[in-house]
Amino acid sequence: FLREGVSPIKKLRIFDFDETIAFTQSSVKVITATGGRLTLANQGAFDRFIKSEMARLGQMGHRFEFDPIPAMVDLGYEFDFSDFSRVMDPRENGQITKIIRAVVEANKIDPTREVYVMTARSDDARGSIKKYLSSLGFGPDDFTDVITLTGGSKREAIVNIIEKHKGENGHTTIESVHFFDDSEKNLKDVALLRNDYPHIKDIRIKHVIEDKITSLEEDEILGEYET
Repeated sequence: FLREGVSPIKKLRIFDFDETIAFTQSSVKVITATGGRLTLANQGAFDRFIKSEMARLGQMGHRFEFDPIPAMVDLGYEFDFSDFSRVMDPRENGQITKIIRAVVEANKIDPTREVYVMTARSDDARGSIKKYLSSLGFGPDDFTDVITLTGGSKREAIVNIIEKHKGENGHTTIESVHFFDDSEKNLKDVALLRNDYPHIKDIRIKHVIEDKITSLEEDEILGEYET
């Protein structure tokens, strides 16, 4: 049904959770195909391990999709992600939550945005993430959804969101996408949206590092944020 007087959604604001909204203590335990045991203390350590193993296995002729974990399991690796079903010892990233609060307040006046938390965690973490967001003072209507991808592509998830917003002309109503994440792999993947949707001129890819936020392609530090 058409909703008279309701403005179309024009802006997507998408925030990763771990190492972006909050710094957590979740670790990944790994048993390699040769029986080695590792504990990877954070997302950065996990990303470096996966990148290194993919490069090594690639030299042996193995090929991987965006999420290499299923193929690595087939090769004999074991991964324990049980820490990620909970939000353990979180420390708020005030730079990001300040931006989110500004977006939420702007949306109350001009409700043309959808605001998402998008995480590589599995669905059993949604409750813990929502509870933590509530502890920061966010209400149940401040976010459109908490999307859990179990390691899947965030770009593909954003494409699905863009495509669901179609105007009468059959084209998406989305004019602006701002994405915040700490993982360079995710950032580069989402940056491909610029090729997928060249008519969306305002696609901003922001790299979140503990003490600053920069653009993906440059070292320019984020200044005053436009919601």
